[in-house]
Amino acid sequence: MFFEKKSKSDTRRNDETAAVQQPVVESRSLDISVNRAKKGGQAVIGATVKIKGEVVSDEDIAVEGLIEGSIVLKNNELLVGSSGRVHADVIAKSIKVDGELHGDVEVSDRIVISSSGSMRGNIQAPRVILEDGAKFKGSIDMDEAAPAKAFGVVSNAAPEAKAESAAE
Repeated sequence: MFFEKKSKSDTRRNDETAAVQQPVVESRSLDISVNRAKKGGQAVIGATVKIKGEVVSDEDIAVEGLIEGSIVLKNNELLVGSSGRVHADVIAKSIKVDGELHGDVEVSDRIVISSSGSMRGNIQAPRVILEDGAKFKGSIDMDEAAPAKAFGVVSNAAPEAKAESAAE
């Protein structure tokens, strides 16, 4: 019987030690996710979240909820998830639409509207991908200079070319 009591207390002590050590492990994983966010990770707008106004971020944004207003992600990506709804004008590096996007978009890289996605609005982007089954209503402008102007990048190549041809 003496040995039984000792083994029970040892078991209890081991349980207490495990309980003390467990938060240390959790805080390490939290530190990793915080560091990722500091380095420009991804912000997630959950399915029950509704935002009205202007969203400006230096991180990628994944939307599973609702955003109304405007979104500015000059060097980042917007992902509209399958349950996501965006009723906003968007400026971004790239966009992927698996849900619903209503608004005008200016993209410096590309926009992808997947087979489950729907978009209503005007697109300015150098590359546009509409997967089979995607729904789209609006206009598409694939002039590469248009998004560059929206992002504050002005190319001097065209004026120089005109000046050279005028000199000849």
